Amino acid sequence: MKTMVPINSIKGLRLLSDKVVFNSELQSLHNPVMQGFYGSKKDRILKFKERSDANSLQDLTHLIRELNTLGDRGSIENKLLSDLQGFFAKEYAYLFDLTQDQAYTTVVQKCKVIEVNKDDKEKMS
Repeated sequence: MKTMVPINSIKGLRLLSDKVVFNSELQSLHNPVMQGFYGSKKDRILKFKERSDANSLQDLTHLIRELNTLGDRGSIENKLLSDLQGFFAKEYAYLFDLTQDQAYTTVVQKCKVIEVNKDDKEKMS
């Protein structure tokens, strides 16, 4: 029997990740990524929504990292980031036998490292 996890709240399922692979992705959440180029903020939001159906854990992690790296996130992007962190946390909670709240708190804390690093760089400029 294969255990599946939801891709998003409406569509599809994917296989549950391996603990080692998942832990590696969890540790990478604090790493910033190069931001894509978008013609406008509206285009950026639409692209993120399209990509929110991440078919793999790596795609989900990359999307979380990219959204988290944005310095000018709007309310829609903040909501999308929170939802994606929630999906990531559900799998984390299942794999490592944690409560949903514990898992979500850990995921959010891992993402906050980027914000601290951005603030430090801005102070140095």
